[in-house]
Amino acid sequence: MLRRRKVVVSSGFATLAFFVALKAKGHAQNGAPARFPIVRDWSHRYLVHGNGSFRAPTPSRLERDPRLIMAWLQRSLIGAMGQGLPPARRSGRRDGAGVKRDWAVSLGDGVLTPGPAEAYPAMYGGDIARGDCANDFVVFGINAKPATNQANIAAFYNLYDNCRSGPVPQVLWAYRVGTGPVRTSPVLSLNGQEVAFVENSANGAAFHVLSWARGQGSIAQPAVPVNESALRTLTYSRAPSTRSSPFVDYWNNVAFVGADDGILYAIGPVFGTSQPLAIKAAVIASSGRILTSPVMDPGANRVFVSDGNTLYCYSYDGSFRLQGSYSTGAAGTEAVQDAALVDVDRQRIFWFTNAGSETALVIETDYNCGAVKTAFIARNSDTVLRAGAFDNKHYELGGRGGQLLLCGMRDNMSGHPALYAFEFDAQGSWNTTPRYVIRLANKTGSCSPLTSFMSGGQDRLFFGFSGTNEVQMWHLPITGTSWGPSARAPGYAGGSGGITVDNRSADPARNNIYFQTLERSPACAQNGVPKVCAVKLSQSALE
Repeated sequence: MLRRRKVVVSSGFATLAFFVALKAKGHAQNGAPARFPIVRDWSHRYLVHGNGSFRAPTPSRLERDPRLIMAWLQRSLIGAMGQGLPPARRSGRRDGAGVKRDWAVSLGDGVLTPGPAEAYPAMYGGDIARGDCANDFVVFGINAKPATNQANIAAFYNLYDNCRSGPVPQVLWAYRVGTGPVRTSPVLSLNGQEVAFVENSANGAAFHVLSWARGQGSIAQPAVPVNESALRTLTYSRAPSTRSSPFVDYWNNVAFVGADDGILYAIGPVFGTSQPLAIKAAVIASSGRILTSPVMDPGANRVFVSDGNTLYCYSYDGSFRLQGSYSTGAAGTEAVQDAALVDVDRQRIFWFTNAGSETALVIETDYNCGAVKTAFIARNSDTVLRAGAFDNKHYELGGRGGQLLLCGMRDNMSGHPALYAFEFDAQGSWNTTPRYVIRLANKTGSCSPLTSFMSGGQDRLFFGFSGTNEVQMWHLPITGTSWGPSARAPGYAGGSGGITVDNRSADPARNNIYFQTLERSPACAQNGVPKVCAVKLSQSALE
């Protein structure tokens, strides 16, 4: 085991040194950026590495968490390599009139609604600096019972408007797996060749690892994984898993996932093997309660999860050990529904709770679920508070500045949500009083989890809003109470689920966001009948 670790550490430093050399060089010999494949799924969104992690990466961090290197690639290296290249097109303020949709594709007739707002697609990029028509793809779990005419997991490629090899997009593969819907987020292996996901089968929660094959199946005629493709399956709980996406620890090749039985599981081996899947460890967080998606900091061996009311902090070294817990005091049992947002640089965790029908709160804890700070959002809030996002300044300063953005109910506004901007001081302390509160619309509704991304010299925030059936893009940082969206994309019933971002390319056609609609939408209607859509929109103007 020690020998293996030495090899991985050396490889990690060699890889990082190679990236640094390329950063200094700036461009490949032909003047174009080198190829940098990268994976982005829900877990990269919730485990947040800022520049503090990049400045002095320890051997433990490098060997244990490839998300650190991928985050560095996405935020630091690619941005430096892009200097001197033609800038991406930017957009001015848009009111949504006449917005052209990039594409919206039906996910089938049998999709159940409303869809899960916390579910994200997973993206594999063959070349983050330029975008790759042949090799980039996006995987969508589909909230539908699989049938001969209905897939429950599928992937699309040929994603970009200027791809020349065929229709945009094309189905890379589509499968019907098991007997139940895929409600939560899929996770990709680092080479993109395998997908891990949870199916809510008739027998409970089933964890699958799919080795896919190009060209197998379509949405309306899905394949069963055979021949060139393969499927490994473990039914790990008799209860379903309606809210918990798997989080993969790539170093130990273990997936952490919860179920509606209140038990947190470690399952493996996950990727790169034909060995049978097995439960490696399990712990009862709260018997019979619905667990959120667990988030792990692999460099610290810590796992964070909630049962909807209580927050739990575990260590993991082959078995779970409770390091601390904190009760939100919520009157309901499902006040916390989204995963924790883990700020690695500051070693702090943000939890988002609507606290029953009384109060919505953002709760900050340390890695032991202690040193608690809370920010008040609203009274009389029965809308789920989804995960917020940090702006780019927070990443750049390693947590010592910048903003935390979130969408929540505005107090005494009759269910009208608002965008909140909280600030951090130069010591990394979070100010629990919001600097800005901006009402979204004179309508009731809820937001998707928020996603931020720096591209083309512009820091952007993306989220869906059910009140106006649209997706919005805001320029960051927020600097006043009159701030508003820079672009709107209407016509997406229910807003959106979680939003995944692809590239930082000099070609604006290769810079996009991906999501599912939560309701049947006219955006991908067939014969005039609205469907649940898989959608791609541009980062710069949502068009």
